[in-house]
Amino acid sequence: AQIRIPGSRVAIGDIMVLSEGDRVPADAILLWGLNLKVDESLLTGEPIPAGKLPAPPNTELAVPGGEENASMFSGTLVVAGKGVAIVKATGLKTRIGKIGTSLQEIEEERTPLQRETDRIVRVVVTWAAVLCVGVIAYKGLAQGEWLKGILSGLTLAMGLIPDGIAGERPRGADADEEVALGLS
Repeated sequence: AQIRIPGSRVAIGDIMVLSEGDRVPADAILLWGLNLKVDESLLTGEPIPAGKLPAPPNTELAVPGGEENASMFSGTLVVAGKGVAIVKATGLKTRIGKIGTSLQEIEEERTPLQRETDRIVRVVVTWAAVLCVGVIAYKGLAQGEWLKGILSGLTLAMGLIPDGIAGERPRGADADEEVALGLS
């Protein structure tokens, strides 16, 4: 008897009955088919559906895009015909699962522009810190006003912080209020 189950519940060794419009839920080998064509463009980029021919259950999965072979892959779409297939791989062990796993392992590399911007920011921050300490030292040592020196240094430091670093910029009406408040 046939029962319909969600693709996430399919297990290795299950027999699937597929027909036009079905999404293949797991990598499988076609055991029986009638004019079966599968859109494998998700894996291959090929716009033409691949025809599938039946094979024995112990057949190994071929590479995607093979015309006239028995391999069917998770995430592909049956566009014509019908067939019966045996599940060979599910989840992360499918072709599409392996692609997803390899994409997660890619480390994002900083672009040359980002690296140069980081370098410039470090130089500017260093000079700004030196300038702030200089203001504090000048006010404190030369004029004897340490409190005013510290306040002047902090004011200078806050003035040098770009808007993006200080916090999220207001949008819409809030931005107008910020400008109005800043001018008063």
